Amino acid sequence: MLFLVSKLVNSQAAALAAIAPMGLQLGVEPKMLIAFFPAAYGYFVLPTYPSDLACIGFDRSGTTKIGRFIINHSFIIPGLIGVICSCITGYLLVTTFM
Repeated sequence: MLFLVSKLVNSQAAALAAIAPMGLQLGVEPKMLIAFFPAAYGYFVLPTYPSDLACIGFDRSGTTKIGRFIINHSFIIPGLIGVICSCITGYLLVTTFM
């Protein structure tokens, strides 16, 4: 949920400000909210971020591109790997040290 809201509002801080209070109201532990803060990075889902568009525009080799569908582009897999690994790491750190 946080991941999608982050992309829709194009702001990590706004997504956290909107979703974190709902998580607390639903009974999610604050330390778990902290663990999954990396899920607020959803900029790469749609290639609308200026640096993504610049990479696509400057790439002469053609390896950085937007596919037939809007969400199948060169940044989706690395972005998902980064967010998933960060959330797992955050969870492990919170459960270990808090």
